[in-house]
Amino acid sequence: MSWQNFATTDIVVSDDGRRRAPSDLRGSRKVYGRREELVRELHRRYEGMTGVRLVDQFRAEFARRGAPLPGDLEETSAFGDLLWPPSGGGAYLMSRVTEDPAFTVTSATRLVAFAWIIDEIRFYAARIEPRSPSWWWSGERPEQVAAIEAESEDSEMAIFATVEDAATFTIHYLGGALLREIEVVRIKPTTERYTNKRV
Repeated sequence: MSWQNFATTDIVVSDDGRRRAPSDLRGSRKVYGRREELVRELHRRYEGMTGVRLVDQFRAEFARRGAPLPGDLEETSAFGDLLWPPSGGGAYLMSRVTEDPAFTVTSATRLVAFAWIIDEIRFYAARIEPRSPSWWWSGERPEQVAAIEAESEDSEMAIFATVEDAATFTIHYLGGALLREIEVVRIKPTTERYTNKRV
């Protein structure tokens, strides 16, 4: 998947003042926000939080809401699809594996993977890859195999500004919403975003 294929572009503020993705506002008056505002917000929220793993912040957000996780959470050390450049180099990435590992939240047919890379909450959302689970060929879960095969092949890789956005997106996506229907703002990892970033 090339960067040009990501689902969302900049932030959009709709007529009612809510932040939305451009694809959700076809035909309405659009006011485009600035990506830098989200980045500043991200830094503000995580300032002084060194040592608090993203997975722990994610769990804490669901606890704060009094809501169960919408799928099975598993720490995965790293998630290769989220390592687009810049990603901090080898030593930094090795430190992430032990200090702040990537993780997935998986429902019966879909998954969302998260990783804190440099100063971004990166994510990948898609159906479970057909034929990849160890139980796929055993015949033990024919209903689940059929449900996965019936899922849309759409996927998305982008960035969240906040853990709250990550949690809200996960609830909707693992609950069955199509990517284009989810109103949570996602930041597109365009080449321009990283032009002057040195890491």
